[in-house]
Amino acid sequence: MNTELRAITERAVLRMSHISEAVASRKPTPQTWSAKEVVGHLIDSASVNLERVLRVSLQSGLSLHVYPQNDWVRLQGYQERPFAEIVTLWQALNLHIAHVVERLPEESLAHTFDVPHAQNVTLRFLIDDYIAHLLHHLRQVWGRTVQIRAATPADAPTIAGMIRAAWAGKVAENSSGHAETPEKVESDLKNGFGWVALDGERLVGSVRLVRHPKVLEFPGVFEVKKLGVLGEYRGLGVSHLLMEALLKKADQVLAKELRLAVRSDQPRLLEFYAQFGFVRDEAVSYSAANPNTPPPFVMVRRLEVES
Repeated sequence: MNTELRAITERAVLRMSHISEAVASRKPTPQTWSAKEVVGHLIDSASVNLERVLRVSLQSGLSLHVYPQNDWVRLQGYQERPFAEIVTLWQALNLHIAHVVERLPEESLAHTFDVPHAQNVTLRFLIDDYIAHLLHHLRQVWGRTVQIRAATPADAPTIAGMIRAAWAGKVAENSSGHAETPEKVESDLKNGFGWVALDGERLVGSVRLVRHPKVLEFPGVFEVKKLGVLGEYRGLGVSHLLMEALLKKADQVLAKELRLAVRSDQPRLLEFYAQFGFVRDEAVSYSAANPNTPPPFVMVRRLEVES
C-alpha cells in the first residue's frame, strides 16, 4: 500500500530541525502539551499503531486495546528530553511504519478489527486514520512555532518572491504565479486583506482575500488568491493556519460569498478547499481567470443564508 507517510515524515523532520529548544519546550498553558510533548505523543501513537498494523495484517477480527495517552506522555518525561532526540526517535518509527505499510499484502488491507470506540474497522482505514491523526498533531506543533499575521504593503516584495519560489517546479509554467510581482501583491492588499506565515523572520506562506473587482455588481463577494507555501512546509498545516485567519476575517467583514479558482490540472486541491466549506459551482465565473490556461474549477463558500 502506498501512502504519503514517508514524504510527510521527511518534510516534518526538516521543518522541526529549525525549531529551537526553547520554542519546543514552551507550553501555551500549564495543561497544554508543548511541541516536545506533542511529538512525544506521536511517538506513542506510532508504537501502538505499528503493533496494530502487524497484528491485524496477520489476523482479522481482533479486539484491540486503547492506551492512556496523557499518562504515557507524563510518565515518559518527553518535556525533559532534548527536542532533537525526540524528533530522531519519531522519524525512525515513522519511516519504519512506512516501510512496513508499503510491503503489506493487498488482501490484508481488508482485515477488520474492533476497538472500544469503533467496530469492524479495516486495516486500510487504520493506516489512513493514523496519518490523519499525525497531521492533526503536527498542525499543533506548527501552531506553536509558525506565526500568522496580517500582511502589509512592506511585505509585498517578499510575498511575491515566496510565491514564485513556491510555484517553481510545482505548478505549470503558464501559471500567473510564476510572474508574481510586488505591484500585484500591493494592489490586492489595497483592495482587500492578506496574511503571511512566518517561521521566525522567514516568510514561508501567504494568502489574500480580495474584494470582487465589480464591487457594485457583486457586493460582499471576495476572492481567495494565491494561497502558497514553500515546499518544505507543505503538508504540515501551514495552509490550514492561513485559511483559518482568512475565514475569520471574512466573518468580521460580513462577507456574503467567497470564491476561488483551482487550476484544471490540479483537481486534488478541490478536496483541500472542501475542508473549509467550499463547493464547486459551474454557474459562477472567476474574475481573474488566466486566459492562457483552460478554464479553472470555480469553488464558492456562501456565508449568508438567502431568504
